[in-house]
Amino acid sequence: MLPGEHVRLDLPESVGAVPLPTQAGHSDVLPKLTYWYITEFIVELLIVFGAMVLYFVDSASDVFLAIGYYSAGYYLYFALTLLFVAIPGIVVAGFSVLFYITDRSETKQP
Repeated sequence: MLPGEHVRLDLPESVGAVPLPTQAGHSDVLPKLTYWYITEFIVELLIVFGAMVLYFVDSASDVFLAIGYYSAGYYLYFALTLLFVAIPGIVVAGFSVLFYITDRSETKQP
């Protein structure tokens, strides 16, 4: 590559191809690239954190509801609540194990 030439990156069209500096004096190009990646990272971090919080809040509310049913003597509703909480968890865990086994056998890790 010759001095003064730029490297084009494959970025989403909303950002466009941003040239990377190949020599001093092109420092105005990097802030746009850095800002895009930092913003994307923060948004992804907030989404993951929000999903985790909502999962735990949902699970806690299910447990509190089941305790309330049991305390009030509604044993059928208590059992149904536990059933509807436990079965999806077991299914998700089963698929996670299945995907783990499938991925491990495809990559042939030691």
